[in-house]
Amino acid sequence: MKYRQSRIMNNKYIKRFITILTIFLVFLPQTILAEARGDAWATFSDITSEYDGSGVRIALIDTGVSCKYIDESRVVEGKNYVFPDKTGNDLIGHGTAIAGIILGSDKLGIKGIASGAELVPLVYYSRYITGVPVNGGIDAICKAIYDAIDIYGCRIINISSGITADNDKLREAIAYAEEKNVLVVSSVGNTNRSSPDEVYYPAAYETVIGVGSINEKKRLRASPSETFR
Repeated sequence: MKYRQSRIMNNKYIKRFITILTIFLVFLPQTILAEARGDAWATFSDITSEYDGSGVRIALIDTGVSCKYIDESRVVEGKNYVFPDKTGNDLIGHGTAIAGIILGSDKLGIKGIASGAELVPLVYYSRYITGVPVNGGIDAICKAIYDAIDIYGCRIINISSGITADNDKLREAIAYAEEKNVLVVSSVGNTNRSSPDEVYYPAAYETVIGVGSINEKKRLRASPSETFR
């Protein structure tokens, strides 16, 4: 496990991705709120001009993507694991928000961390026409991980979700991604006041990059888990 983790982390593209992600999620929000956008954009633009994700496919295991706010030419037709006969259109909004961070768009007026990449929406969470949410669960997430690698040829998988306990199926899917040299990025979870040190899976696995966020005071936000790596 540790050898393969090291091999992935030493990849030059992965290093650049991590640097860009760190600046976007940590440095950029602080400077925007401190009214110092210029320096942040300059730093961010320097990095993304060298590598913008061109030639890389990123799987977005989430609620889908609305191309109303995202450059449609950068979105590959994905798969819906909740409603197999439906498209990857976002009925919730969460997936589109994450897609905006990754791809960015002139319509949004924000530069994405990998604006040249291709994005594959893989829907595991959606809602009925009545508005009632429906969750495909771990089975859907695991299927999406395998499909992202075997069918869509993705090099990076983003999972902005997770569970509180280790799971055999999920662990095996993450191990498969590691075996195929595919980077998995996942949210550490929302705050659990009774267990503030808890990190959700798959972010808790050592080969997954766990992501949280801070507020304008450089403190951990109330929404992500109190502890992350």
